[in-house]
Amino acid sequence: MCPHWKILSARREIIRGSTTDEHDRFVAFNDQLKKLAESEPLKEIDRKSPQSLQVMSFHLVFEFLIEQWINFKLNKGISLFSGIEKMGFNNKLYIAKNIGLPKEIFKALDTINRERNSFAHNIFKKSIARAKIYEIAELADSIQATGGEFNRLGVYIEGSLFYAKNIEYENTLLNLALTALKDKIRNYVFIDIHHETSHPI
Repeated sequence: MCPHWKILSARREIIRGSTTDEHDRFVAFNDQLKKLAESEPLKEIDRKSPQSLQVMSFHLVFEFLIEQWINFKLNKGISLFSGIEKMGFNNKLYIAKNIGLPKEIFKALDTINRERNSFAHNIFKKSIARAKIYEIAELADSIQATGGEFNRLGVYIEGSLFYAKNIEYENTLLNLALTALKDKIRNYVFIDIHHETSHPI
């Protein structure tokens, strides 16, 4: 008997099933997401972290998510990049785009990659313009996946809750925008691989 899950849609309950092979692939993919969560790559990153450190750290998480998505989308979870030298984030992003990554995610990650490269290659760059932070937030909001809307996200500062729209400190705004983007992309790849490894029954 094939494994099955119940997925709730806006209009009705959809039951999805999978073959044993599909189920095993999805479990393996989910294990990669768990490994990422358990490694806590962002545990030292918060609203007070320098913008360069925030961007570099989130960029690594984004690269991991996109790489795993490609591996499971095309090669049953086996790395497509093993042994390939100089396969950078930009090349992986274009591969992802060419196999169906939504344009909203592509645009958001392309923007992050440009900012990451700017920090990495410009010793004098210390921050991201406020307008660019809002652009990242808008790109995150445009992604059709579950996750918090930027303006509804907030942080506690000295015991009081502040929402993004009322925050002046740009490091905090950037942290919220990157977190919103991470959650949207993580949820997108999770659902997409689930659909790849199951079918309505």
